[in-house]
Amino acid sequence: MDRQDDPQPGDRGFALLVVILAAGVLALIVAGFSLSVRTEMRAASVAVENAKAEALADAGVQLAILSLIAARTQRSAAWQVPGDGRPTFCTIRGGLLRISIEDEAGKIDLNAAGERLLRSVLMGAGFGDSDAAARADAIIDYRDPDDQRRTHGAESADYRDGGRPAGPKNAPFARVEELVQVPGFEAAAVIRLRPFVSVHSGRPGLDYSVASRALTAILTEGYARLAASGGTAQQQLGQGGNRLPVEFSISTPRRVYAIRAEARTTGGSVFVREAVIELSRTRAGIGHVVREWRRGTGISADFSAPAAAIAPAPC
Repeated sequence: MDRQDDPQPGDRGFALLVVILAAGVLALIVAGFSLSVRTEMRAASVAVENAKAEALADAGVQLAILSLIAARTQRSAAWQVPGDGRPTFCTIRGGLLRISIEDEAGKIDLNAAGERLLRSVLMGAGFGDSDAAARADAIIDYRDPDDQRRTHGAESADYRDGGRPAGPKNAPFARVEELVQVPGFEAAAVIRLRPFVSVHSGRPGLDYSVASRALTAILTEGYARLAASGGTAQQQLGQGGNRLPVEFSISTPRRVYAIRAEARTTGGSVFVREAVIELSRTRAGIGHVVREWRRGTGISADFSAPAAAIAPAPC
């Protein structure tokens, strides 16, 4: 036997090193694969929980619609949501719901409100007299079909000068968020007004019986400021301690409602669904049409509290 064919000590050490390196690389591959699998499993779990939260929120909207229909048909129902904006909490399989309903007749319609109503709410919301006048006229110029500029408003030329080449819409607002396209309405101003305005009531005034206390307080203050600034103040009426202007008071059939459903799963995922629906009478009874359907933003302060502190009943 040729002794030169025997492995030398250096060769054996090199082979051992190769085996160790190969084992290390294999271990790294296995560890990386394991980490990837765990990450994918966590992502899948989160996705499932988010889907559950969205489904629960959608169910909350449907529960609110059923509650409205039951109230309209005067049927007895074991569980109903008040239509004045007050939230209702309830437990549903897999999570917790916070549902609220607001009658759009208790808000100011951007497409139907006149100059005095728009100025009153803007002044009550904190805008100065001249700023409120300019913004009210700009809203009307944005929605009206002509290019005739109101005294304090804005039409095509003003939009171009302000770096808005698209100009005014010259058509009704489709959503409240379109206000950001009107000169003078930055995002913060729209957020400030969002709870008090609508594009769905179709009425030039509002129904005080379903308006929020915050809106009636703002409107009362703004109307007083409008009168003090030279605007003619008309007869006012008492409502909840406020002196509300009669000229803006209307009665409505109360058919259009804004619904907000916040859902939290047992796993901690949260989803908010906002919808605007209109009740309609059909041959089969009362049905509904969905006017808006969107993902909501923000979580109500009382919903962020622990579930035990809310102590809700089953839906």
